[in-house]
Amino acid sequence: MKKDKLIKIFMEKGLKNSHIEMILSHFLWLDKTRVFLLEDIPEDNIRDIEKVLNRLLSWEPIEYIINKADFYGREFYVDNRVLVPRNETELMVEKVLENIKKSEKKREKYDFFIDFWTGSCAMPISIFLNNNKKNINYFAVDISDKALEVAKKNAENYKANIKLKQSDLANYFLESLDELKWVKNVIITANLPYIKNRDFINMDQEVIFFEPSVALYWWEETWFELYEKLTQQLLELKEKLSIEKIVAFYEIWFDQYEVSKEFLEKKGLKFDYFKDFNNIYRTIKVEFI
Repeated sequence: MKKDKLIKIFMEKGLKNSHIEMILSHFLWLDKTRVFLLEDIPEDNIRDIEKVLNRLLSWEPIEYIINKADFYGREFYVDNRVLVPRNETELMVEKVLENIKKSEKKREKYDFFIDFWTGSCAMPISIFLNNNKKNINYFAVDISDKALEVAKKNAENYKANIKLKQSDLANYFLESLDELKWVKNVIITANLPYIKNRDFINMDQEVIFFEPSVALYWWEETWFELYEKLTQQLLELKEKLSIEKIVAFYEIWFDQYEVSKEFLEKKGLKFDYFKDFNNIYRTIKVEFI
């Protein structure tokens, strides 16, 4: 079959040309240039490629089909055990790296990093690989043992020295206080489930039908409850270990600005908001000092 004919058929069904070419590249083992120059698709491959393209038509994320997602300039293995890492989350990586750099100049070095609800581990790996100073102890936490299997695969692939722990948020650390008495300055990232249960009107079809619900939905009321729980745990951790400083970065949903602001003000914490490329408040920097 002619490549152009296949592309026309599936574009008329609603697929993007870029996604069709990505599938051709992946399953024919061709780079982008060779896909562009390709005229005929081998007959032996047509049926399998059409099956895959039909999976796309059923809203299955292309990242799950090809088992990779781009994040912060690198490729990470993903499947339906973890959320597909989003471009918006790269903002948090930028802010963390900026904060680490500033702390080095102030001689207030961080000695401990934790990523909560790590999923594919794309965010802590990106921070680890882009932080020139390797003097930080890195931890990545998830409540799902299945997600940690994916996280381990990615950490090993990039030779990232990150300890993986299964835990309900900070419970592991609260239960290991004797091992952490030396910790002074902590930096944290958290991309927790923040979508209200059954809030389908604000979500894409591929997210609703294919991505793991444990990484998306959690609460019924403010949708900020899981961050409230983590914040309370961090306050307890800081007090029990006499930690000098905790700086946490939270990713929030588009309509959580007011509820998060009200909660953090009640706790007397210092915080700042950062907008993503869609001009939406996406990341909060919370300081426990």
